[in-house]
Amino acid sequence: MDFTNHPYLCKGLYSKFFNHYSLKMKNMTNSLNKLTKLLTVAIISVSLNAFSVVLGPLITISTNHVGATAGTAITPVTITNTGVAASYYSISPVISNGLSFGVINGTITISGTPIVASDPVTYVVTANGFFSNDTATVVITIGVGTTNLAFGKPAIQSSNYYKTDRYHASQTVNGNTMGVWYTSSIIHTQYEQGAWWQVDLGSKKDIK
Repeated sequence: MDFTNHPYLCKGLYSKFFNHYSLKMKNMTNSLNKLTKLLTVAIISVSLNAFSVVLGPLITISTNHVGATAGTAITPVTITNTGVAASYYSISPVISNGLSFGVINGTITISGTPIVASDPVTYVVTANGFFSNDTATVVITIGVGTTNLAFGKPAIQSSNYYKTDRYHASQTVNGNTMGVWYTSSIIHTQYEQGAWWQVDLGSKKDIK
């Protein structure tokens, strides 16, 4: 059939073809736009996740609770950083009562020997980074223990045993409790009436 003799029919067919083609192109464009948006969101999400891992410290603590006894050294609490190196570390509140916070053998550590009993205290350790910080907490409770108040304090006695110089008064405050004469763990005065020994604790102490 020769369409050249039917201009209206030819025009109608061309219009239908053009509209169909335009619709398909429009649908493809919309699909491409949606795909582009999804890819953009995915790339941004991946980028943000990457930054969150790479740009800050990530610390863990060896224990979240310490039950200690006054006069006895605690098992050191260590902080490990598996993220970016921190600019510096801090602890709040300021640690005290015989305990310390600092670097031991290259590791951030809470250590020491508590002096007196105390209620539970929650300490927050912060690793301060250039872009972000990270925190970890530990609760430390100090119970009542047995403390040698005389350890290392000045001690004197009424006399020294004349046959040897092993039994001086200071041997009672050196921490040695073996009780054997050749281990510097006992004292001995001369044979005398009213022999005595004393130690200066330095100040008034409450003994229970």
